[in-house]
Amino acid sequence: MIVHRADRLDFACWLAPRREFLDPTAVGDQFLRLSDEDFRAAMDERFGASSFGLDAVLNDERTEVVKALSAAGALGASRAVYLKRWVEVVSALRRGGDEDDAVLQMLSESAVHSFNAVELPWASELEDRLHRRLEAVVVAPTDTARVSRALRWLDALWDAGLISGTWRLRDVQSRWAEALEGQGPCAALDACRAVGARLGLAETSQGTTL
Repeated sequence: MIVHRADRLDFACWLAPRREFLDPTAVGDQFLRLSDEDFRAAMDERFGASSFGLDAVLNDERTEVVKALSAAGALGASRAVYLKRWVEVVSALRRGGDEDDAVLQMLSESAVHSFNAVELPWASELEDRLHRRLEAVVVAPTDTARVSRALRWLDALWDAGLISGTWRLRDVQSRWAEALEGQGPCAALDACRAVGARLGLAETSQGTTL
């Protein structure tokens, strides 16, 4: 779906056929080159006259779309550039990309641009992605690359205030500790203990946490 806003309340939406490959970069280039009227005419010519408004966007996406389409004038140039880049990197991730570092770097810069990370488009989805990375660690508890990736996500989301609660973290840390039972001293065990300490979990005499 393509959503365009001409002014505060004037939204238009077009549905791209499933069979047609939609290049977001090419559409973005058209948006930058054309006036609002000409852009809408181009979309009408390609996808048919827009008969949808913002109410056609799924409820759980509607708020995020509005955030992403915030007017540059209302944000200021620097914040508008940041928001545009944020939408680009998060959209790439949502399409199946794995460029974690770009998202986490943008997240760490949100406060610099006077954004509350919780209010960024699709930021609420990042906690689930964190847990996917932690579950990957439980499956391969000593995999250095997986551990490092999960810890980067945990640090970034924790610092940005995007952790809604710790019970899921406690559960996955407990299962990670169980998977490491019998392991001698290693970086993964140190990392597991550090996560437990962050969550306020007490260490037992066997080296796991409660």
